[in-house]
Amino acid sequence: MKHNRKNLHPTWQFFLTLVLMLSMVGWNYSTAAAAGATYYVDNTNASCSDLGTGLTPAEAFCTIGQAAGIVVAGETVQVLAGTYAETVNGPNSGSAGLPITYSAAPGVTVTGGGAGGFRMSGKSYIVVDGFTISGTVDYGIYTFSSDNITLSNNHVSYSGSPASGSTRAGIYINSTTNSTISGNTADHNSSHGILLTNGSNDNLVSGNIAFANAEGWQRNATGIRLDASNNNTILHNITYANEDTGLNIYTGSSGNFLIGNVTYGNGDHGIDFNASPNNTVIGNTVQGNVTAGINFEGASAPGSGGATVANNLMVDNGLRFQVGGGTAAGQPGNMRFDANSLVGNALDYNIFYLNSGTALIQWNGASYSTLAAFQGAVPGQEIHGLEADPFFSAPAAIAQRPAAAPFNVAVNVGDYHLTAGSPAIDSANSDAINETTLDIEGNARVDDPSTADSGVGTRTYDDRGAYEFQPVPVETVSLFADKQSILNDLTTLRAQVSNKKDGKTLDKAIKNLTQSLSPDLWVDGSHLDPKGGDKVFKEEQDAVKELLKLIKDKKSTIANATLQQFIDRLVEVDSKLASITITDAAAAGGDPKKLAEANKEMAKAADELAKSKPNNAIDHYQNAWKRAQKSIP
Repeated sequence: MKHNRKNLHPTWQFFLTLVLMLSMVGWNYSTAAAAGATYYVDNTNASCSDLGTGLTPAEAFCTIGQAAGIVVAGETVQVLAGTYAETVNGPNSGSAGLPITYSAAPGVTVTGGGAGGFRMSGKSYIVVDGFTISGTVDYGIYTFSSDNITLSNNHVSYSGSPASGSTRAGIYINSTTNSTISGNTADHNSSHGILLTNGSNDNLVSGNIAFANAEGWQRNATGIRLDASNNNTILHNITYANEDTGLNIYTGSSGNFLIGNVTYGNGDHGIDFNASPNNTVIGNTVQGNVTAGINFEGASAPGSGGATVANNLMVDNGLRFQVGGGTAAGQPGNMRFDANSLVGNALDYNIFYLNSGTALIQWNGASYSTLAAFQGAVPGQEIHGLEADPFFSAPAAIAQRPAAAPFNVAVNVGDYHLTAGSPAIDSANSDAINETTLDIEGNARVDDPSTADSGVGTRTYDDRGAYEFQPVPVETVSLFADKQSILNDLTTLRAQVSNKKDGKTLDKAIKNLTQSLSPDLWVDGSHLDPKGGDKVFKEEQDAVKELLKLIKDKKSTIANATLQQFIDRLVEVDSKLASITITDAAAAGGDPKKLAEANKEMAKAADELAKSKPNNAIDHYQNAWKRAQKSIP
């Protein structure tokens, strides 16, 4: 199907949403070929034979190649668990509505047998779904001069080797059109995670994760790269910790849409346009990349001008940190337009923020340390832009670039959900070209009742960035009741325990929880008394300490899993107590600085939980609650 990307029609936006939803739930594309034969491949079956029919699991082929040699339009190759050291390169194509489908059961790994995993040249209507492809000498998946190819839910890693002349991309789309690359993970490949090049036009690249791709010997590998490829939609992907740029739109790539992606902690830019004019960048989250977060440049006019950039979040990019100290080479700033890329741009409704550094935005070689300074120098741009902390849940550490080879960047995982009080909530332009109705996780746009709408368009409550804030439905929450339920369950457990030492420890925990439920410490089912609420956190922390003692006691008769469930439930209550208070404080016009401190405490709590330190997490939830209380006028 040929798509006109200049104005994405509602039917195409519906298609994007449908594909994203199907990829997120792991839809098995083999259903499309249900009307045709299914060939089975199982090299772990002692009775497998490439001389049989392959039409039942009991009579399976031994190699994927045998099935690939005979499968035709409307038929499926079902590969059962095993490691297959071969390159799959069938001679036939499918047809519209009747694709050839290669479907992998869990536990299938293709290693290429000294070459690549899958190769398609001059093919149409082929589906490759659910494969692990790892350790191939050549590209994990390669398509050339093909169309209507679907690559979905594959995990492609360690393609090629990190040495000059031996590097290979994980997924390489060459001169291929009208195809879908969706729900794949491409990591630790020795070149780009996903590469589209040489006129690979009108493709959808959605819901993929690309990280830790590196050539090593030189800084070049990106997460997702387009080269001389036009009218593609790059939707809801996550790229991080790649050696070079997260999303790279290179030389002669125009008319592309980059929508709702998250790109952070990469060794160069978050999103980079080089000699690629007339592209659209909507609702992306870009944080902690070594050089300019979203970069537009070119050796000569029009460079990468003619860009539409709206509803994006750009934080702490271009600080140019270098491993071991010093300053890495490259351009600073959250956003940058060079001297050849100044014409025809439309920039608005973006949020910029720096926790350190002085180059917020670069324009025509000049750096501006504040948004106000940029707005004054470049009239008409960023009229509704904001300079503010978007309150990410737990952003990754800012990337540092190695000073010399190997150029691999440290892999740090961030959480870019918005937290209560974020200026990104309900403030986007929903009529920005191709603003989506669903966020990166498939959540619909929702109006946060605690935030006054400041957005514009058909919906005045879309959020800026890739994630839509999901407000806590306070009216349906009774945390007091949740705590009472935990206490009741713990009391029931105590009645079943005969070991005296275990019983005494549980008694202490029960006493702590009972004291935390004292009515004078609660305003209602979900809010603590501002003066006495501290005691609730302290009592819960003491209860958790007692439960942790039982976990550490090798002679305890209580299952660790049972004790851990109680701890998890208590920590969840504390998290909600803090979160609801932050939301209420934001709705009441709380002090932004105090709210920012509260959200940082929430992020610290998440870090402590990741380290299996629940008591430390409760400390931070208590601090978050206190700061939110203090922020209220």
